[in-house]
Amino acid sequence: AIMGIYIVLGMVFESLSMMLLTVPVFYPVVASLGYDLVWFGIVVVVVTEISLITPPVGMNVFVLSAVLRDIKTGTIFKGVTPFWM
Repeated sequence: AIMGIYIVLGMVFESLSMMLLTVPVFYPVVASLGYDLVWFGIVVVVVTEISLITPPVGMNVFVLSAVLRDIKTGTIFKGVTPFWM
């Protein structure tokens, strides 16, 4: 459930601000459930980066689109779809 929240938030937030807002809230929950906090941090970073390529915003897609001006944004979204499905 927590990872789903990160995916949804990643559609509208930048990664650092999202982590700064959510980790203090989720840290006590994850610690009380007995999960390893190092692995929680690794999973949060990976899911955060995956969420930055999801539509409708897809911040990393727009960065790539700005660098590669001859490729349309829709084409880039089609190319990254297998990575977040």
